Amino acid sequence: MIKSLAHPDYLALTSWLRNSRKQKGLTLRDVAERIDEPFQTVSKIEKAQRNLTILEYVEYCRAIEVDPAVGLDLIIKLSSKKKYR
Repeated sequence: MIKSLAHPDYLALTSWLRNSRKQKGLTLRDVAERIDEPFQTVSKIEKAQRNLTILEYVEYCRAIEVDPAVGLDLIIKLSSKKKYR
């Protein structure tokens, strides 16, 4: 199983979250307030310095007003390129 924060698929997901937040015109502090966390936590999430649970991911997506399924589809597409035995 993948456990690294530096995994390319996780970096793609956090990049998607950051870009989505910016497209909505939200700041790190806006998101932090919405999820009731310090803004440093939001920064660490977007810089892939802190891992997200699936429940946190859904909450984060709701806070930035994006469909969590879109990010999951991104990960599924990236991971489908890998071959498993």
